[in-house]
Amino acid sequence: MKKTAKIAAERLKNVILADKVAHPERLNDLLKSDITSLLEEYFELYPQSVKVRLQPSEYGLDILIDATAVRVKDFGNFGE
Repeated sequence: MKKTAKIAAERLKNVILADKVAHPERLNDLLKSDITSLLEEYFELYPQSVKVRLQPSEYGLDILIDATAVRVKDFGNFGE
């Protein structure tokens, strides 16, 4: 990676981590709400099973999502 790109990547990583440190609960709550809404379009979720974690990594930030589905929702026939 070029030196300029490495510096930019490191700066972005620092900004993301600083923002997370400043408002970690709010960010996690927003992500969890949005991800839960998306997953509920396709799955019947086990109550309170969606978990979201943000974890620093060498590339920036890993977003870890755990959820348990009771079943996949019926989509009917494709092409209808």
